Amino acid sequence: MITELFKSYLQLSSSNIISDEVESIRYKDIPDLFSIIDRSYDVGKLNGCMALMGSNKISFTVFLLYLLANEKSFYVSSSYSVNGQIPSFCSHTITIPEKNHHVASKNHHEVIIEPSSDLKLRELSAGKPRSVYFATSGSTGDKKIIRYTHDKLLQNAAGCIDRFELSSKCRVLICVPAFHMYGLGAGLLPSLIANAIIKIVDGGNILKIYEQIRKFNPDLLYITPTQAKMLIRLGKDLGKRRFICAGEKISPQDYIQFEERYGLLINLYGSSELGAVATTMPAHTLELRSEGVFVPLKGVEISFSGGGNQGEIRCSHPSGFEEYVDQTGESIPTLAIGKMYSTKDLGSRMGADRFKVIGRTDNILNRSGFLISIEELEISIKNHCKDVAEVIVFEREDEQKIRNELIAVYTKVNDHQEIELSILQACTRNLPTYCRPDRLINLNNLPLTATGKPDRMKIKKIARQL
Repeated sequence: MITELFKSYLQLSSSNIISDEVESIRYKDIPDLFSIIDRSYDVGKLNGCMALMGSNKISFTVFLLYLLANEKSFYVSSSYSVNGQIPSFCSHTITIPEKNHHVASKNHHEVIIEPSSDLKLRELSAGKPRSVYFATSGSTGDKKIIRYTHDKLLQNAAGCIDRFELSSKCRVLICVPAFHMYGLGAGLLPSLIANAIIKIVDGGNILKIYEQIRKFNPDLLYITPTQAKMLIRLGKDLGKRRFICAGEKISPQDYIQFEERYGLLINLYGSSELGAVATTMPAHTLELRSEGVFVPLKGVEISFSGGGNQGEIRCSHPSGFEEYVDQTGESIPTLAIGKMYSTKDLGSRMGADRFKVIGRTDNILNRSGFLISIEELEISIKNHCKDVAEVIVFEREDEQKIRNELIAVYTKVNDHQEIELSILQACTRNLPTYCRPDRLINLNNLPLTATGKPDRMKIKKIARQL
C-alpha cells in the first residue's frame, strides 16, 4: 500500500537512476520492489515500531521508502550499532547484511530480494504511530531519542528543495551517512522528492570520493567539513561544482581555499531536532559566506535569548521534531510544541534576515573576564599551526591554581614530526595570553561519535588519565 501522503511527496514514475557503489534501480522500479517486500517478508503485517539498521546502500533506501509509504513507525540507526543500542520500544529489527545487501540485480529491469533469513527480526515492544525516530548525535550528556511524524519529516525534506535548487536534472552524490538527519533529511529525501539522479556512497575514504566524483560527474555533493578539508589537501582537479556541508564550522581560510579550487560551498545550519534551519547564500559575497552568515529557510523564525541581537539562538521551525523520548519510548519533558527551541548555540543578528553562529553556549569559556568560543579558538590554533590535523580544547579544574587549566588535545598531520614547541610558539605569537593553552596533549587519533564528530567526553576522559 502506498498512502496518499507518500504519493503527494514522491512520484515513483521516473526513469532516473538511484545507485550505490554496487547496484542501481529506477524510481519506477520501486513500487514493484514494495510488492516483493510484501510477498517475501510480510513487513506490512508487522505491528509496532521497527528498527531499520542503515547504511549507504540501495537496500536501505528502498526499505526506508517502504516504511514511509506504509505509514510504519521506525527507528533509524547505523548498521554498526546493532549490539545493545536498539530502543526497547521497537518491536522488530530490520538488518540488511553488508556482504549481501542486494535488493535489485545489476540489471535493474529485474528485481530480487535477499532470502527472508537475511532479514533479522527481533521481538521487542511498540512505539507511537507514523513516527520516525533518530538518536541524538551530541558528544556530551545523556543520549535522547528524537521523534518526528512522517508529515514533518517529509515537509522538512521538501523545504530543502528550493534552497538547494534540486530537480530531476540534478546529479546528486551523497557522501554522508544516509541514516542520520543531515544525510537523510537534507540529502537523500529531498533528492528523492525532486526525482534527482542519485548516488549514495560510503564517504570514509577521500580517494574513493574522488573516484566517484570522476565517474559519476555530480553537480551537487553532500559532504562533511572533514571531507572538505581532506579534498583541499588532496588538491586534485575536480572541476567546479556545488557542495552542501554541515557540521562543525569551517575556517574562513579553508572555506575560501575550497571555493577557489572546487566551486560553491553552501554551509547548512541545522540539527537532528530541527532538520535544515538556515544556509549561507550563493548571492552573498564570499566574505559573508566564509564568515558563516546564514539566512533561515522559509517559515523558520530565529530569535535570541533576552530579546536582543545577540545571545543563545532560539528557533521556531514549522517542520521540527515532536518530542524527545527515552529508551522505553516515554516522553521526556521539553519545550511545548510551537514554542521557540533553544539550540544551545550562541549567535548574533547580522541584519533583518541574517544571523551568525558564534559557537556553542556550553563551549564558551570565561578566562580572566574574557569570553572565549572554544570552536573559534580551535580554528585559530589550526590556522596558525599548519602541522596540526585536529585539535580539541577544553578547560579542566585545577585546585592548585587560581584559574582552571586550558588543555589542547591535538593530532598531527605527520605522525613522525615533533611539533609541540612550534604549537607553543605559534600560540604565543598569535593568541592573547588568556587564549593560550596551558597544556598540550598529543593523540594518534581522536575518538569519534557515531556521527563522525570528535567525542569530547571520551577525549576529556583520556586527557585526565595522561
